[in-house]
Amino acid sequence: MVAGCLLVADAALRSRDAWLFMAPEGIFPLSVIQAYLSPGCWSLAFAGEPFWWQATILGLEAVAGILLAVGLCTPVASILAWIIWVSILRRTAPALNAGDYWMACLLFWSMFLPLGERWSIDARRRRAAGTATVCGLAPAAFVAQVLLVYVAAGQSKLQGTWLAGTAVGYALSVHDHGTPLGAALIALPGVIPFLTWGVLALELLGPLAYCFGTKPVRRWIAFCFMLFHASIWITMTVGLFAPVGILAWIPLLPGRHQADRATGQYPVSNKSRLGICRRACLGMAVVVALFAYSHPLLRPNRPASGWLTVPVNLLCLEQSWAMFGDVGPFEQWVTGRAVLADGRVVDLLRAGRPFVADHPPSGFSSLPNHRWHKLFWELPKQRQAALRDGVAAGLVADWNRRQPSTAAVESLEIRTTRVTLSDRPAADGRLAEPAPSGVLRQWLLASWPPRGGGAGNLDRFLEKQEPDRPR
Repeated sequence: MVAGCLLVADAALRSRDAWLFMAPEGIFPLSVIQAYLSPGCWSLAFAGEPFWWQATILGLEAVAGILLAVGLCTPVASILAWIIWVSILRRTAPALNAGDYWMACLLFWSMFLPLGERWSIDARRRRAAGTATVCGLAPAAFVAQVLLVYVAAGQSKLQGTWLAGTAVGYALSVHDHGTPLGAALIALPGVIPFLTWGVLALELLGPLAYCFGTKPVRRWIAFCFMLFHASIWITMTVGLFAPVGILAWIPLLPGRHQADRATGQYPVSNKSRLGICRRACLGMAVVVALFAYSHPLLRPNRPASGWLTVPVNLLCLEQSWAMFGDVGPFEQWVTGRAVLADGRVVDLLRAGRPFVADHPPSGFSSLPNHRWHKLFWELPKQRQAALRDGVAAGLVADWNRRQPSTAAVESLEIRTTRVTLSDRPAADGRLAEPAPSGVLRQWLLASWPPRGGGAGNLDRFLEKQEPDRPR
């Protein structure tokens, strides 16, 4: 039910920028996205470029969500939900975060679980009480998927500012991923070290306590992680990552009564051809997921062979969970300076507000929503270089179609700025004032009309540099 509601909410939220992100004239032309993705990535959106087809896919996401929420035709709805989610994920790949990929994994394993056994129209039709628990490879894979996300995230944090106790302070800056509430929270004395080391301990020790703890311990661990994600929800601009995290823990809440193991068996374990095929598919998927998870740990910084990544992309079981693993003492912001036909100079990334070059108010949190935040956070990286001209052209096209000709864009420059800060906590645990301790660096990411070969040596040098911040 919660997964269905989340799908409906995602479709509604994406509809706000559907033209910008999915139309042929938008920031992600279909040919550019297909060239950007690695082999094995598929999407129903690739079947047609017209905007009506892309809008249809968004509508199907809402339909799948409603069917899941009410428990109608649940097996078919769970398959449809995964297919549509992956299709939208691939179509808008440059504007996604780890929560989108996590949801894809959860929906995949859910296809092998009896989601409609309780609290559903399907169960009411059968007049069946349903099973209280399920056993076997499918639920084990679901639980492992949830827990291993935190293990990988915790391992990536065993370094730098996390061990120093300052990482959360930088992450909650409005020029990073924080909201105004998050920025106000870290201004309290002693809060930054407590939150930093608390997050690190929860991600590393929480999964172990859940695996080996008693039922009351597991229940409290689940509640702690749900509270953790609720806190992220109100203090950071990370889109649906926090709701997906809460959703992931709902099935892991221990029940009040211990069901009989024999009656708790998931019925796909029968010897029919359908049951054998399902078990075979599930087994292969587990192997693929284990490879995707273990490769970055065993061979860090070395890409996997192409033929090995294709199965991972086909199933959308990517397992890169090093979220905020390297949070450094930096501030970063992005601006979109647009000159309009009526002479005004506005910030096209902030709904046409007057342009502010230095430290735009509220930093990244002043962008329209998290999808914009994620896109322009990643755009300076070299992998996104091929997207930049299309992003600039799409922003201009979206603005001009909604504004009168007198306010049309005549030129646009998208720039990102990064400054190194003083990495010294104050005596009370708060961060020191953000006085620059290094050279301010600025990149011209994209312009419209394109500059062509007219850029100077300094611009060309800066465009080859890129921030080394994590996604």
